[in-house]
Amino acid sequence: MIFKKIKDYNYEVSDCGIVRNIKTGKTLKPRPASNYGHLKVRLYKNGIGENFSVHRLVLRAFVGNCPVGMETCHNDGIASNNKLENLRWDTRLSNNHDMIKHGTQFLSRGVLNGRAKLKEEQIKDIRNKYRHRSKNANACAIAREYGVSPQQVYNIVKNNAWRHI
Repeated sequence: MIFKKIKDYNYEVSDCGIVRNIKTGKTLKPRPASNYGHLKVRLYKNGIGENFSVHRLVLRAFVGNCPVGMETCHNDGIASNNKLENLRWDTRLSNNHDMIKHGTQFLSRGVLNGRAKLKEEQIKDIRNKYRHRSKNANACAIAREYGVSPQQVYNIVKNNAWRHI
């Protein structure tokens, strides 16, 4: 296992994705950064903490800064596998192709999306109410009725959200 210093911080990262404090030798315990399995650590400089994704720390230390238009890709599709040989800088398109290949792409939309607050029938009702709105049925009133923000109402009626309905 090889460690390299993280630029501007008193920490180092290994080619296996282990982050440790240089002064104390203490290994940091990564926390989930997302529901998709990515891991993050909090690094401190001058008493101020900042969160970093472990996969990006590994690539920056061993490969270099992220090129413009690129992002981190996991070769095996396992977001928590932060070994150097599993990581690369690549395009969003390439990352999306990888996610399809590995079956990790988040394609759920509408009611299949676990974060959805509304059902398809409610979307139709919102669009209909907005089209035939009066003083009592403006975007704010509709938003309050359905428990969403006025911006979400605008996104629904302009087909920026729930466009498959």
